[in-house]
Amino acid sequence: KPVKGLDVLNHTVTKALERSAELIEQQHDALEFEEQVRIKTRELEKEFLDSIINGVADPLFVKDEEHRWTVLNDAFCQMLGKPRIELLGKTDYDYFPKEQADSYRRRDEIVLSSTDVDVDEGEFSTGDNATRQISTSKISFINPTTGNRNLVGTIRDITEQKRAEQALRRSQKMDAVGQLTGGIAHDFNNILGIILGNISLLSPLVANNIQARKRVEAIEKSAQRAADLTKQLLGFSRQQAAQVVTTDINRLIEDMNNLVGRSVTPEVSIEHHFTNDLWLTELDPGDFEDALMNLIINARDAMEGGGQIMIETNNITLDDAFCSHTSELSPGDYIQVAVTDSGSGISHEDQERIFEPFFSTKPRGKGTGLGLAMVFGFVKRSKGHINLYSELGIGTTFRLYLPRSAAADVVEQRQSKTQETELPWGNETILLVDDEMELLALAKDILTSLGYVVLSATNGKEAMAHLAQNTDIALLFTDVGMPGGMSGYELAELATVSHPKLGVLLTSGYTDKALAHSGMERFIGQLITKPYTQAELAHRIRSV
Repeated sequence: KPVKGLDVLNHTVTKALERSAELIEQQHDALEFEEQVRIKTRELEKEFLDSIINGVADPLFVKDEEHRWTVLNDAFCQMLGKPRIELLGKTDYDYFPKEQADSYRRRDEIVLSSTDVDVDEGEFSTGDNATRQISTSKISFINPTTGNRNLVGTIRDITEQKRAEQALRRSQKMDAVGQLTGGIAHDFNNILGIILGNISLLSPLVANNIQARKRVEAIEKSAQRAADLTKQLLGFSRQQAAQVVTTDINRLIEDMNNLVGRSVTPEVSIEHHFTNDLWLTELDPGDFEDALMNLIINARDAMEGGGQIMIETNNITLDDAFCSHTSELSPGDYIQVAVTDSGSGISHEDQERIFEPFFSTKPRGKGTGLGLAMVFGFVKRSKGHINLYSELGIGTTFRLYLPRSAAADVVEQRQSKTQETELPWGNETILLVDDEMELLALAKDILTSLGYVVLSATNGKEAMAHLAQNTDIALLFTDVGMPGGMSGYELAELATVSHPKLGVLLTSGYTDKALAHSGMERFIGQLITKPYTQAELAHRIRSV
C-alpha cells in the first residue's frame, strides 16, 4: 500500500509539473505576442509620424541638445541634396560655411534657453549656385525620451513672396513719383504757357528790330526746350494714351528704320528678328515710337566703342506664375518686344532706380534721365509690363509685354494736316475760364486779336453766372484743374446740360485729372495741352 500511494503521488506531481510547463510556455508565448504587438505598434506609430513629417511641404528638422540632427523630413534632405542616413547625427558645421554655421548655432542657443518661437530670414545657396530667400522658424521642446530640451524648426522658401513684395513696392513708388512729376509739370506748363503766349504776341511788335527779334527768338527757343522737358515728365505720369489704335508692331518698327538709322553711329549695327503673323495690339503709335527710340538711344550710349542692337518681336502667353510676380498684370496673350544691346550693362543697385525720372547713369550733360521714365509711363498706359535683364560687361535686354488686341485688322492712322500760313479767326463769343490770372489775360489777348468776343471767369461759379446772363456764348474754353470744388470737366458737363449747343474746349498741363468720372469721357478728345502756341490755340478754337 505505501508503494502504491507513492506512485499516485509521483503521478500527480508529474501531471502538475507538465501543466505548469504548459502554463509557462503559454505565458511565454503571450509575452512574445505582446512584445510583437508593442514592436508592431511602435513601427506603425513611426510610420505614421514619418508620414506626417514627410507630408510637410517645407523642410523640417529636429536637433538634440548637442545640436545634432535627429529627425529630418524628405524636403530637408532634398534641400541639402543628401540622403537622410548621411545627414542624421551631423551638425550645421558639416554642411555650411563656418560663419553661417556660427550664426545658426548662436540662434539655436537662444531658442534652447527659452520657450519663444524664433523667426529668422536669410539667404540659402542651392546646389546650382542659385540664391533663395528663406524664413526659418524654430522652437524648443522637452524630449520625453531623454528629458533634455531639443529644438524643432521649419524652413520656408520666400523668394517668390519677396519678389512680389518688391514689385508691389516698386509699383507704388513709381505711382507716387508719377503723381509728383505730373503735378510739377502741370504748374510748369502754366508758367511756360504764359512765356510762350506773350512771345507770340510780342514777335510781331519787334519784327523790324533785328536785335530785339534775336532776343525774343532765343527766349522762345529756351522756353520751347523747357516745354519739351515737361512734356517728357507728363509722358511718364500720364495715365491715358492720347490716340489708341489697333497696331501691327512689326510694320511700325519697319517704318522707323530711317529714323533709327540716323539715331545711331556707324559703329552700331541693328538687327531685326520679327515673328511672322505677329498678333496685333492696341496702343498709341506715337507713344510706342518714342519709347522704342528711347530704348535704342540708351542702348547706343551704353556701347561707347560701338556694338550691336537687336530688336525682336514674339507672340507670348503669360501664365499665372509669371503674372504673380508683377502687380497689375493679368495672364493672357501678349506681344513681346525685346531690345538687346552688347553694352556695359547696368548694376543691380541702379536697376532698382532705372525708371525713376531724372535718374541717369550717364555723365552730366549727356541726358535728362527721363527717357526710361517715359518708356515706363508708356508701358503702364498700354496695360503692359516692362522687364529688365542686365549683366555688367555683357549687355542689357529690355522686354516690353503689350496686350494682344481682339481686333482682326490694323487701324490706319490719319495723316496730320499741314497748318495754314494764316491763322484762322472768328467773331463768336467765347467764355474763357482759368484760375491762373496771367494765363487768363494772355488767352484773352490772343483770342481777342483773332476777332473773338471774350468773356472771362476764374472759377466754375463765375462761369455759370456768365452763361445764365449771355445767350450768345458759342464756346466754353476752360482749364481742367481749378480750385473751388468744380473742375473743368464738371463745369463742361453742367454747362452743356443747360446749353446743349455749346462748344467745349478743355486745356490742362496734366491730362489725367478726373478722367474716371462718369460721363466725362466724351470730353477727352476736346483738349489742348498746355503750353499751347497762338497757332495751336487758333486752329483748335476754330475747329471746335
